[in-house]
Amino acid sequence: MRSPSAILALGLAVIAPLLLFTAVVVWVLDDYRRGELEEEMRAMVRAASLSVDRELVRQLRPLELLGALSAAEVDNVHGLYGSLSDAQRTQPSWLAMGLIDARSNSFVFHTQYPLGVQPLPPPRLDPVTARVLSTRRAVIGGVLPPGGPPGRSALIMRAPVFKGNDIRYVISLALGLEGMASVLASHPVPESWVFAVIDPELIIAARSRDAAAFLGQRVTPTLEAQVLANREGCSSPRPRRATTPTPSSTAPPRPAGRWRWAPRSIWCRNG
Repeated sequence: MRSPSAILALGLAVIAPLLLFTAVVVWVLDDYRRGELEEEMRAMVRAASLSVDRELVRQLRPLELLGALSAAEVDNVHGLYGSLSDAQRTQPSWLAMGLIDARSNSFVFHTQYPLGVQPLPPPRLDPVTARVLSTRRAVIGGVLPPGGPPGRSALIMRAPVFKGNDIRYVISLALGLEGMASVLASHPVPESWVFAVIDPELIIAARSRDAAAFLGQRVTPTLEAQVLANREGCSSPRPRRATTPTPSSTAPPRPAGRWRWAPRSIWCRNG
């Protein structure tokens, strides 16, 4: 008789150190073939992680180019507003864009508001802006939970706009999560498995099952503990009865930067 268990089976960080963004995790809801499935799970998660990696790079490149081209209009806020608005219209997955003043860390404008509207909601995910300023390059941030522009969960990417040798502005892009959902859909998942993509702060960016109820939500405290305790290597504790993961929006916040996926790190947990 099959013995069901709630298994967090495997997670694999994306390969490129540039990203340091995401991991793919998989739950196996039925553990009767745990040993046989481990290598299969590793292979599937690697494939899915590489696909997510490619999708993120594909989305980041146009933003990098836009940041470079915007340097020509760095002293023309009206021109920058028009350029960002035009770029957003040509990219269906680009939900909203904002221009952040690198000195004050406040929005100069946001494409969801007419130019000149102030005050605007403050930018969120400040550590992402700080990483742009420190690395002087475009970065993939994390998942923006619902609330505020653009009004639904989105992946935040940011890129610098230079004036001479200094960063004058940071372009903030809210990217729809459909791309990562399509990546997971392109990797067939057995009926008893659940794949999820999570960001460095353990916010769910994509999920192979019941995605609408989980996107933008933090993983459960139990799952967080398993991830943090088993970032590398494998363990097989005593099996337990199955439970259905539920969104956890009340988990206490963790300080930014407390933990990041290490490139090429693999962990797994059975049981």
